[in-house]
Amino acid sequence: MKAHVSNPCIFRLKKLFIATLVIIAVAGFALHFVLWFYWLDHNPVRPLPETGQTYVLNNHGYYFYVTKNQSLMAETLPFASVMLFFVAAILGKEWEVKDIKWWKP
Repeated sequence: MKAHVSNPCIFRLKKLFIATLVIIAVAGFALHFVLWFYWLDHNPVRPLPETGQTYVLNNHGYYFYVTKNQSLMAETLPFASVMLFFVAAILGKEWEVKDIKWWKP
């Protein structure tokens, strides 16, 4: 049974939920790249134990050091964004949400 045929309000909520997941995923990717290039320009190229910047990140052979929280964020944001894309795709397929204008499964 198709959700949009039986209850249009539920179908709209499902579309909104999927669109929200995709927007959050895109924002996560954007935030990752903004932070990465900010850290590249503003963080030291040698470890600074007194500030906690002892975790190394590598940008094509250019090393810079970040704190533990920054390192964790650099590792988890892309993974979380990809997972949100997968969840949105799976839910869109499962809920048969096909009439989002930018959604072409």
